[in-house]
Amino acid sequence: MNTKENSGIQNTEDTKYIHRAINNDGRAFEHLVKKYEHKIYDLAYKILGNTDDAADVLQETFLQAYRSLPKFKGKSSFSTWLYRIAMNNCLMKIRKHKNRTVESLDSTEDDSTDALYNNIPDWSFNPEATAENSELRDILSRTIRRLPSEYRTVIILHDMQGMSNKEVSGILKLSIPAIKSRLHRARSFVRKRLSHYFVQKTGKPLQ
Repeated sequence: MNTKENSGIQNTEDTKYIHRAINNDGRAFEHLVKKYEHKIYDLAYKILGNTDDAADVLQETFLQAYRSLPKFKGKSSFSTWLYRIAMNNCLMKIRKHKNRTVESLDSTEDDSTDALYNNIPDWSFNPEATAENSELRDILSRTIRRLPSEYRTVIILHDMQGMSNKEVSGILKLSIPAIKSRLHRARSFVRKRLSHYFVQKTGKPLQ
């Protein structure tokens, strides 16, 4: 497919490389791979928690992207389109590993038997703070991986990858209200689990 047939592609810094890659310029596609491979691997690892699975997702994502590039119409940014492919591959991996432990948000959200965990204040991730505490970072990662996939993906994309509600909406093809709802429930789950950690360490809930 030639450049004119893809004139609808958004004029971004990736545009010239996309057009050249569509016209069988391998070096142009290699440029796109190098630009996004770390982000795609990082996303896959955060979702799957396994280096081999993340590497598989990375490889499959760019293979699919290369094969499907002539169909890319530019209705979304290239990065959104690529993240969407990666996310679908991650979800396929999750479905193959149904035996991995996840927790129901419905069964934990209303658990208020311990007054220490009531009325936990609103909270969002502080990457700088968790980066300084390897134990907390490990607990945070394990807690997020226990979330059902529909909540895990939202909280990773928004809070850990730093994407906006609009960007997450574009990747997951969900409405912004649905994104906000899932993000709120996922944060509540994680916040409660981290409160257990802080109670054990300090005798006080997360503030």
